[in-house]
Amino acid sequence: MRRALRLLAIAVAAVACAPATASAQSATTCPATFQVLHNDRIGALKLPAGAYQITATGLSCAQASKLFTQFLNDWDGNLPSPWRVVASRSQFVRGTSGTSFTVRRVTTPATPGACSGTFAIFEPVNAAGLQIGLGHWALSVAGGLSCSTAFQVFAQTADTNLVPPGWTVDPATNTFRRGGQSFVATNQGNAPSGIGRSTGTRCPATFRVLNNDRIGALSLPKGNYLITLLPGGGLSCPVASDLFAAFLRDTNGRLPAPWRLNAQTATFTRGAGSDIGFQVEPARVAR
Repeated sequence: MRRALRLLAIAVAAVACAPATASAQSATTCPATFQVLHNDRIGALKLPAGAYQITATGLSCAQASKLFTQFLNDWDGNLPSPWRVVASRSQFVRGTSGTSFTVRRVTTPATPGACSGTFAIFEPVNAAGLQIGLGHWALSVAGGLSCSTAFQVFAQTADTNLVPPGWTVDPATNTFRRGGQSFVATNQGNAPSGIGRSTGTRCPATFRVLNNDRIGALSLPKGNYLITLLPGGGLSCPVASDLFAAFLRDTNGRLPAPWRLNAQTATFTRGAGSDIGFQVEPARVAR
């Protein structure tokens, strides 16, 4: 599954709905949109990259957004009981309680050049002199740049405090540029509390697992895997790849201290509660 740490939002990143409350008998359409940065899926539900409108029943918009992030982060698409996904309706249902939420992709920008959706920042960022403060950030693209690319660049900047190679930023106007392409980031207001801000940084190359394998409780069928660095920093893609290889070589499935494994999300962290680490996923998930 694509992470909203994985942002984990999220990444991230990720993008969060503004708080609103819905009763179990009525549905509330959330006023902000949720940005899925990469093609993803939850069980049988395919989720192309883009902005999504969330409609919540029996949940606040913040709760539904946080659950959507959690489900995107889930390793195998099996949601925690009693939640289930109804792919035909793009709906997530909690048992027989009547509590649910639906997601709908929004494809039409509000104005020419403006991207649908916002990116929520919950920790201030200073990257190359650019101050990225708390709030929902909207992006507007120019020069043929796609909104998906703009959100990825903005997410990577927020996660690493560094502007990606090839890009420059003008702190006076919050403008990112690469050749003739550009986008402007605008803070739309305060972000709700309690939801992560980032998606992590995806490594460009894939990692090949040669045979069906496992690390502790995490089963790893043979094939290519994507590696995503968590937003805490401290790791490079080559280091994460080397660590993944070392963990696979360990026959007893016990990671060396202080490393921990969350098998549900396929996340390796350097210590309990740490945001330094990496996450793995089959490359076929995000094709």
